[in-house]
Amino acid sequence: MENRNGLKSLSNNFSKLLACPDDGSGLSIKGGHLECIKCGRKYNIIADKFLEILPSEFPKWMLLENEPKGAEENYQKEYLTPFSWDRKTGGWGDLTNASPGIRAFYNNEGQRVSDLLVPQPDAIGIDVSGAVGNHAIVLSNVVETMINCDLHVPSIITAYQRMKKNMICIRSPYLKLPLISNGFDFVICTDTLIRGWNHEVMLLKEILRILKIGGKAFVDFHNLKWFKRNYNICEYKTGQVKRLLKEANITKYSIEPFGYVPIKLVQSEFV
Repeated sequence: MENRNGLKSLSNNFSKLLACPDDGSGLSIKGGHLECIKCGRKYNIIADKFLEILPSEFPKWMLLENEPKGAEENYQKEYLTPFSWDRKTGGWGDLTNASPGIRAFYNNEGQRVSDLLVPQPDAIGIDVSGAVGNHAIVLSNVVETMINCDLHVPSIITAYQRMKKNMICIRSPYLKLPLISNGFDFVICTDTLIRGWNHEVMLLKEILRILKIGGKAFVDFHNLKWFKRNYNICEYKTGQVKRLLKEANITKYSIEPFGYVPIKLVQSEFV
């Protein structure tokens, strides 16, 4: 698939939000690609409203000795794998063959996120680990511009093929987002803060960095009780979540029960 339209249908306001992931400088359009105005690195415009902006080096997760390493290894392999339109299947959260119940679950979860954030009609939002765009599509119905960001090629292709007219897709690792600081009215991040303490802190700091002063973010953590037997993810009790937020310099927040488990089973600990 060729890029015929470049960034013509991107709003000027959004174009100003893009930044080089290496040095934070602005990006300009030159010869069918994006180019950093400072370091000169070139980034791929895959299609209209579909960008690939990767940092020059993979952002390490800084996992501790006792934390699971498999997810980082797979994520780094994805970073090193060139983009290809042939990789169209296997997206995370793809509901193509899902039951009506699963589809309803994702839709209801996205609606709950929207209800908690209460975004304004002129808001610009982003899902920094949005996979195939399930939540981004729901939120695109109530905001001016919605960005879906993911590194996984099959997922971001699926999101692009499904996205609404006011959406943009960016292939990028979430620990080094190609976006300016203090640019977004709201940020969401689900099923991602499960990889290890330092990973969680770095991701929370990155979310806080791109969020406008006075903006809102929605993130979730997995509960220790429910996921006790899953050794591939990291789980957190409420006290640990508070320490993570404090280490990331996040001081204003609320913690609410949310997720897959009936609230009555884990009243105080599921976040």
